[in-house]
Formats: sequence, C-alpha cells, structure tokens
Amino acid sequence: MQIIINIDDGCGAAVRFTANGIKSLADLCDAHGAPVDFSCRAASCSTCRVRVLSGAELIDNANPLELELLAALGNPHDIRFCCTATLRSNATGELNLHALGPAF
Repeated sequence: MQIIINIDDGCGAAVRFTANGIKSLADLCDAHGAPVDFSCRAASCSTCRVRVLSGAELIDNANPLELELLAALGNPHDIRFCCTATLRSNATGELNLHALGPAF
C-alpha cells in the first residue's frame, strides 16, 4: 500500500506523508501531526471532519457510525471523518484532504 496523504487546514498548516501500511486516518494524523482536531473519536461530534479534495477511492466505505453522522449533515459526498475512516488495503495513489473542523 503506497498512499501519499496531504492534509491542509486552509490557514497555512499542512502536512504530507506516506501511509506505510497504516490504515487508520486517526492514527496517521496523530503520528504525523496533521492539522486535524479530534474529540470523541467515535463519529459523534464531527470535530475531525475533512473534505476529500481528491483520492476518495483510496478510502474504505463509511462504517455505520460514520454514515449516521454523514446523514445528519445531509449526506455530503465529499466529507469524511478521520476518527473512523480507513484506507483501502493494497491501494496506491494520493489522497488530498482539507480539514474543516466541527459541523455543529
């Protein structure tokens, strides 16, 4: 799995790193100091909300907890939550994310 991840917050903070076999976006954000805030880590608060700018095909489908929170936001097609999102196994490519912060 060779996925390069770019995350920015629109205010000048940005990181670029390689997943190196780690699937959890939360673990990757923590390990690389990504500009993504976390609170509940269970897809209930929306603090770790990101917009997927490109590379959505590199992320696994949303789990039931994430789907419930997405539904509360009107099911936006380009939003994911780093606390529950995971990378697809054996995927290759570049994932570009923009950190948005809480929706509520």
